[in-house]
Formats: sequence, structure tokens, C-alpha cells
Amino acid sequence: MWSRDASREIPYCYWSGLAEAFDKAFKLACSGYQTFNVVALLYCLKRVSQQGIDRAFAVAHDVAVVKLLYENEKISDHAVTVAFTRSLNSLNQHFIPFEIIKFLHKLPCIPSSLIDEAFVRAAQAQKTDTIEVLRDDSHLTSKAKGDAFVDAFKCQGVEIMKELYEEKCTPPSSGCFPSK
Repeated sequence: MWSRDASREIPYCYWSGLAEAFDKAFKLACSGYQTFNVVALLYCLKRVSQQGIDRAFAVAHDVAVVKLLYENEKISDHAVTVAFTRSLNSLNQHFIPFEIIKFLHKLPCIPSSLIDEAFVRAAQAQKTDTIEVLRDDSHLTSKAKGDAFVDAFKCQGVEIMKELYEEKCTPPSSGCFPSK
């Protein structure tokens, strides 16, 4: 976590030319919460290596940081996938990475298997906002839709089940039930 005195170390890193120290400081700032001002300061100094930017992007907790880096740098597909996966793994924690998932899920480098996993995990965690964003993703498979519905049932997520059903997000009927 950044202290108020952490910014005093920045001039030392800048003038000493310690690229590795700058990369580490940038990654640490990006991985924190409510550290956008420190991230912006370090970023504006243009001393972070491309590898450092990718590593910092992958651990960012703030969608503003993710957008800043993605819109201004060439972020590798690997870093984007890692960032999406880290956000996905945080769905059940206090920190809810909804905005990061919302921003990254549209990118072509995110594999459909991760979209499916995110959708099912969102149903398990009863994250309606994440379900609403992902349910219209063209990469989402019928299997994931069905799995999400079943998992919502297992978790007694009646509201999630209703939302999945009402939005016709459940897979098509297999003809098991007679029509009226």
C-alpha cells in the first residue's frame, strides 16, 4: 500500500535510472486501490519499460488504470488475458472487478472459454451486473448458459435463475416438456 511518503522515492528512481525499480514501483502502484494519481505520475514520466507496463496492466485493480494503459500502450494479448483471469478470480471476494470485466470482455484476445467461465462464476456468485454484461457476448456458449442456470439453482439463486430464464439466456428446450 502506498504511503504519503512513497512519492518521495520517485525522484530517486527517476534520476538514478533504475529501470527495474521504476517497473516495480509502477506495478505496485497499479496493483493498489485508489492509487490512480500515483500511477498517472509514474506513467507520465515515461520511464516504465514495455514489459513493466504489461506486468502492471495484468495486476491492475482499477478500471481507470486499465483504460489508461490499454488506450495508450500496446498491451500484449497475454497481459489482457491475465488481467481478465485475475478479475474473474476475484468475483467472490470483497473487491468486485465488474468494471474491468466489462471493459476487457469485448476484446478479441479473450478466449470464449474464459467468457464461459466468467458467466458461470457470476451466476454462482450471484453477480447480476456481470451476468447482464456477459449474457449477450457472442462467444458465450449454450453449455455455459445451461451451467449457469444449474449453478444458480444449486446456490438457491432464485433471482439469478429468473433473470437467466426471462432473458432467454437458458439453452433451447430439448423437447423434454410437452408444449401447451
